[in-house]
Amino acid sequence: MASPGPSAAGPASRAIRHAALEILNCGIKSTKEEISEALNRIGISNFIKISKGNNEPKCRVTFVSAEDKNLALDRIARNPAVTDEAEGPWKVKSVFQRYLKVAPEKEAAIQQKKAADAVAPWREFPYPEQLKKKHDQVKEANEKWLSKLGIKDYAFHDIVASPVTQEYRNKLDFTVGLDGDGKPCAGFRVGSYREGGKSSFRVEVSDDCLLTSPKIGLKVAEFLSNFMQSSTLPVYDQDKHVGFWRAVSVRWSEKTKELMVLIRCAPEGDAEAEKTRVCNAFRDEFEFEGVKVTSLFWQWWDGISHQAPPESGFIHIFGKEYIEDEILGMRFKVSNGAFFQVNTRGAEVLFTVVRNLLQGKPHDAPPSPSSENSSTRGSLPMLLDVCCGTGVIGLLCADSASSVAGIELSAPAVLDARENAETNGLDGKARFICSKAESVLSRLLSGKAKEMLAKSDTVLTEVDERVLEEALKDAQASKEIVAIVDPPRAGLHPSVLKALLRCHAVSRIIYVSCNPTGSFVDNAMDLCGNKPIISNKRDVRETEGIVSFKPVQFIPVDMFPHTDHCELVAEFVRPRKTTDGNDADHAKRVKTDEAVNDE
Repeated sequence: MASPGPSAAGPASRAIRHAALEILNCGIKSTKEEISEALNRIGISNFIKISKGNNEPKCRVTFVSAEDKNLALDRIARNPAVTDEAEGPWKVKSVFQRYLKVAPEKEAAIQQKKAADAVAPWREFPYPEQLKKKHDQVKEANEKWLSKLGIKDYAFHDIVASPVTQEYRNKLDFTVGLDGDGKPCAGFRVGSYREGGKSSFRVEVSDDCLLTSPKIGLKVAEFLSNFMQSSTLPVYDQDKHVGFWRAVSVRWSEKTKELMVLIRCAPEGDAEAEKTRVCNAFRDEFEFEGVKVTSLFWQWWDGISHQAPPESGFIHIFGKEYIEDEILGMRFKVSNGAFFQVNTRGAEVLFTVVRNLLQGKPHDAPPSPSSENSSTRGSLPMLLDVCCGTGVIGLLCADSASSVAGIELSAPAVLDARENAETNGLDGKARFICSKAESVLSRLLSGKAKEMLAKSDTVLTEVDERVLEEALKDAQASKEIVAIVDPPRAGLHPSVLKALLRCHAVSRIIYVSCNPTGSFVDNAMDLCGNKPIISNKRDVRETEGIVSFKPVQFIPVDMFPHTDHCELVAEFVRPRKTTDGNDADHAKRVKTDEAVNDE
């Protein structure tokens, strides 16, 4: 039956037309997340949803408009690299257009939304209530899988509060668009195309945004907004995909008072002249409470998606090419595009919890000087920092380890990590490798790095090959390896989980999750369950005598006040049998934790 046109919606509703295409051979095993990532890689992100059934070789991608769909069709056709391993290059076809009814009361509700609804959706709840809601959500989600596996011997601690609840973000990403009066504005998006088309989409900044965003970041947005209102070039139109001004990002360190600004624009009109004009304005005119811009970057991007892919590159305009921030007495370089925890003071709490667990202390023990760790280097474990970013966790924990080996895919982040190690006097103890974790981890933990790399498709630089060999020597000299993993929201790659399980030298895992009710649950079940581990068509869990990990404790840590997000730190141990058949390490850690709770 054909979809009704606008007239069928009736006079009381407004109809928004959507369009879709089908990818006929995306692969039976492909997930919606994998398809979304593939689309994003070729600059397609302005879709509403992806629909795909289990064991279906095709999927449907719905867009805001027929124009967006046609642009996506063209981009897929020009990128034969987007393929399925079994089916080859994607085959696509245009399918249908449908109409979304927007009732007057819904449209009125959309118009009542504020920018704070996007950046601080839980602001109406008192902070203690926010903490309770987060704690209960995380605990409930994890108790389900623990119960399913029959695990009862663990501790779930109260959530740790953020030490600061206002203006805590050190990184802000502002969209450029039109405000409620139709004026150019850099701010936060209010509404979305999915809710009701272009008329429900606007950009604004309000005082409520100070609940999460620092004043200096909002001042940068205000400065650019005022500049754009005198510009002859228009803001970027997300509907028609034309215009100049697109976005601005801010990085800020409260401790070092360094400020980085990135402006993103599309090359349209007298682009170079306007670029020069606005860059000069930020250099010569912007100042807030004695702080000026210490680093300015520019990015050209004419793709459909709002975010530009990393390969689109950055142009350094003036100042330093990075900012520096301080955490627990260490100084860290943060480059444009590198991951860094957005709540610096909250990160000090988070990493103190991680360091305490590594040292075998109660999770809520106060930070202590590294000199208080009296263990000799030979008795300390090797620390494996997986998804290490700029090396922050590994370097902060280095005094509790014999050596540190960090693995990270982002080349700029690895360069930052190496410089951070040198800055903090740890370059002889901490090593960082640029590669996919799943590609290097099994080689490193197997003890045959060189031979296994030769047989794989992993290509390392000469520097990374040398670092890997040095890390291999550290691993062979260590009686114990502790892995700290801090993956993105998608969680750990299955190959990383396999490598951690197969290497019996890994006695403990400290997992830092930013998705504690989603990907963490799946990863934890793989680490603690008995699901077959298939390698070369055989279950290596059974043939290699793999011993699963057991959870010891869970500590939620709030890093994002006034939102529904929080972090989770979890400790897992590999059971070591005693003469009576009990799990010595697990019992010891749980007993210690219970004693702390009794106090």
